[in-house]
Amino acid sequence: MIETTTTAGETTEARPRLAKDKLGVLSVAFFVFAAAAPIGALVGATPLIFAGVGPGAPLVVLAGALLIAVFAIGYLRMSRRIRNAGGFVVLVSRGLGNVAAGIAAGIVIATYIGLSVGLWSLFGLFAEGLFAGWGIQVPALLWSVVGVAVAAFLVIRGVGVSMSVLGVLLALEVVCIAVLVIGIVAHTPPGDFASPAVMLDGAIGPGIGIAFLFTFAMFTMFEAPTVFSEEARNPERTIPRALYLVITVIALLYAISTWAISAAIGNDAIAETAAANPDAFIYELAAVAVGDWFATVLSILVVVSFVAMMIAVQNVFSRYVFSLSRAGLVHRALSGVNARKAPRIAAVGVAVVIIALLAVFLLAGVDPFTLYSWMLGVGTTGFIVVLTIVSIAVIAFFRRRENGPAGVWTTVVAPVVAGLGTLGVLILVLINYEYVGGGAVPWLLLLLIPALAVIGAVLAGRRRRVDFSDVVES
Repeated sequence: MIETTTTAGETTEARPRLAKDKLGVLSVAFFVFAAAAPIGALVGATPLIFAGVGPGAPLVVLAGALLIAVFAIGYLRMSRRIRNAGGFVVLVSRGLGNVAAGIAAGIVIATYIGLSVGLWSLFGLFAEGLFAGWGIQVPALLWSVVGVAVAAFLVIRGVGVSMSVLGVLLALEVVCIAVLVIGIVAHTPPGDFASPAVMLDGAIGPGIGIAFLFTFAMFTMFEAPTVFSEEARNPERTIPRALYLVITVIALLYAISTWAISAAIGNDAIAETAAANPDAFIYELAAVAVGDWFATVLSILVVVSFVAMMIAVQNVFSRYVFSLSRAGLVHRALSGVNARKAPRIAAVGVAVVIIALLAVFLLAGVDPFTLYSWMLGVGTTGFIVVLTIVSIAVIAFFRRRENGPAGVWTTVVAPVVAGLGTLGVLILVLINYEYVGGGAVPWLLLLLIPALAVIGAVLAGRRRRVDFSDVVES
């Protein structure tokens, strides 16, 4: 039975809350688009997808998007009844109980630690390279620390400030990708573009597990709409619209751009080229397809887009920590908010953890791109595990009579398909995890997921006052 006890003398209404009715469809969608960082993913994630499946990259991207869309059917149906900044964790608590929610919370924290450390590491590498070209020698670690601090400041200032920043940067990123694709099309014969048969042949191979891993990395923030449900206007309509808009646009954007890039490099050579030079080959392609000036613009925008992405990531991460603190799973001091109803204490705590981990790895001499690959692997693997758990929670939630009647397709078939699909992807990822590189280290880092899951389960089981009932249900 799920506990709904509150701390003595504390009512649900008295608990810290975030600002209400502040965000519309486009505002919420901006956060997720920014978190996807179209330019950043194009330069950071797609080379690793290409290295795994070559010209099959567009099909893998579309397959990943389709699976996410199927998952969203049951997920959104359940989310309509629950409004809380705890996202996946709160849904698991309502479907499977507090201990399962504690497990999910541990995995979610591992996910966001992995994503944050990995992505800030790559940001530092790109920023170091960009400014070194202008004669400014600043190490990657320092750039990463400055970036984390700026993102934390904007989280504390409130989502309104962040939205203004993200909207402008997102528009620039989309325009930049469009220019690159147009430049490639203008210089590439039609016959060089991969046919469906060529793409399918490339997708079916030993690298498909790692390709799926980094494809799912581009969708890890798709749950952001529900994390912002407390702050959304008319969330029953805003959240589904924002979520499907995000999934559709991201899928099309990456499928088209990877199809064009593969044609420009050569379908037979793309895998080898991407593996040999993952952090620079797209810059080189941009210089050839459009011009040297565009490669410079691209390198600047990549750095800026990473800041935009991490503003969004830290916004969501901070809200997760805020929600877990408010529920009593972690120390309640982390649920403090400021006058703007932003999760001030959680934002500072998240920033401190990220900076500490970056310092440990980079000062130990780990290459920033290697750290990006390792930690993004941890974050995305955790994300896939959580999707599987949430699929089970959706089925369990709607099997209870008190939750009312619901369609079989929405609450049984779609969650079963999504759960089996994400489980299959997880198996493929683990079978091919050696391709992440680095010998035993990536596997050791992957243990962060079960370790935090166990800690979460213990905390949820021992703390009788853990309470996820601070939600709005309909």
